[in-house]
Amino acid sequence: MIDLEAILAQQEPAIRRGFLLMVEQMRASVDLDELEQLLIEGRHQDALALMMRAAPNIATASGVAFLAAAQATATQLGTELGSIVIDYDITNSAAVAAMQENKLSLVQGFSRQQTEATQQAIISGIRDGINPREQARRFRNSIGLTARQQAAVENYERALRNGSGDALDRALRNKADDAAVRRAMRGGEALSEARIRRMVEQYRKRMIAHRATTIARTEALRSVHEGSEAMLQQAIADGTLAADEIEREWLTSKDERVRGSHRTMHRQRREVGVPFTSGNGISLMRPGDSRAPAREVINCRCRVVVRIRVPALEGQ
Repeated sequence: MIDLEAILAQQEPAIRRGFLLMVEQMRASVDLDELEQLLIEGRHQDALALMMRAAPNIATASGVAFLAAAQATATQLGTELGSIVIDYDITNSAAVAAMQENKLSLVQGFSRQQTEATQQAIISGIRDGINPREQARRFRNSIGLTARQQAAVENYERALRNGSGDALDRALRNKADDAAVRRAMRGGEALSEARIRRMVEQYRKRMIAHRATTIARTEALRSVHEGSEAMLQQAIADGTLAADEIEREWLTSKDERVRGSHRTMHRQRREVGVPFTSGNGISLMRPGDSRAPAREVINCRCRVVVRIRVPALEGQ
């Protein structure tokens, strides 16, 4: 049996670190003076391009996960077939195409979400009437966030400035500041500008960390399963195995956090190239399938195990 659980456990934190590093690289690459001038001139697309230069780096950790899973599958496959040596051929045209699709999907998805978050920052900056310098700072601070998360950061800052109790309802806030917020709400000592900036920055960083965890879980799941399946497809193409000799089984985590549409998928079995079917009737080639709706893949913790049904090996 080929089980990718150990590879997933290893690659998820690596992708999380890769995402956080990329966000910091993107922020460091943006000069606030240059960004401010671009916004003053209304060159919003140029401003966006300025900070997106480091975006392709997000694919690096994902690509490593893909290759690690492909080679692990090759090694386990060789063991299953009688301790023969099998390697994943990264020069194979199908292998190259699979790896490129894996990377492109991740970069395109991140770029789209980053554009939406940055547009949110621009629109809210104009709406709030903040000066160009503050607009540039808000623009840069949107790096790594989704539009919804960027709006949440802005609303948290607005609540702090307005003395709203909404500031105390944020799960990612620093609770050590709650007493000061309550005093300000009661008309006591107002929060200083420096303290508001610090609190908002802490909230933003926690939001980034939260997103990093979500991306790592989703992308590790996708990349690892895609890498493993690419190796299986290669084994079929070179005649090592026939498609009907490979059985894939979907396993859930079997706890209360499993999404409803995946509970019915536990123990579903399919041959290579045949999709699984969720409780919503959605076809998924694998956990984290990039072609499936987000509601079926974000934070998924399922996995697929592979069994080789070579007649000579059955019953061993």
